Amino acid sequence: MENKKQVPSADDLYFGMQAEMGLTKHVGGKRATNELIKLCEITKGSYVLDIGCGVGKTACYLAEKIGCRVVGIDLRKGMIRNSRERAKRKTISDKVEFEVADGMNMSFNDNTFDAVICESVTAFFDDKQKGLNEYTRVVKKGGYVGINEVTWTGIPPEKIVDYVERVMGAGFLNEDGWRKLLENAGLKGISVKAYKPNALQQFMDELSWMELRDFFGPWHKVIMLFVKSREYRNYLKRIGIPPLNIANYMGNGIYIGKK
Repeated sequence: MENKKQVPSADDLYFGMQAEMGLTKHVGGKRATNELIKLCEITKGSYVLDIGCGVGKTACYLAEKIGCRVVGIDLRKGMIRNSRERAKRKTISDKVEFEVADGMNMSFNDNTFDAVICESVTAFFDDKQKGLNEYTRVVKKGGYVGINEVTWTGIPPEKIVDYVERVMGAGFLNEDGWRKLLENAGLKGISVKAYKPNALQQFMDELSWMELRDFFGPWHKVIMLFVKSREYRNYLKRIGIPPLNIANYMGNGIYIGKK
């Protein structure tokens, strides 16, 4: 009996497309990352873990701006390849390293890092609490765990929740939901910074991360991806037109806890 080809999940397609483009994004852009750096007290002497590092923008930014040592992990080989190329291009490979790894099942020893950060990734975990527990396990006593995640700012209609799950494979939470994950992981002194950016602000936040090569380099790859892959053509149909009022329910929150 032949094995049926496994159908890629929404998040596989969503992140696979970003890996092909050499682009990743997170809510709040560089503004949110700078907030994480400040609240997690990341300094030149810090050893930082970036979970779900994507194409390595945050990890390389930390190594360049702060001068600290950084490890970036991601499930997808394409993301790690892009991350290593970015670090090499910026000549900071001595300060940042990247490896394929699962944020919910890490091989790092307990109490390894001064800070663990994660941006717009925990929402994609099937077991978010397991993820936060892992983040907390590998951070040192007195160190910080900081996440930046899309946060529901009201009670979204079911069609909006369904759209997010169908197109992205993500499960967003409200402010209380994210806070409780950190509390249940045993973190103390939880702080929350909640934002409700408008569409223009979010676009400008994302634009702040981009280099000139990000505008022109990846698009032909994406076009070829949709030309050659039936799965991605079907995914494009699945994306369709998002609910017009989806932005009314989406903000971002920065959640910090100390071990």
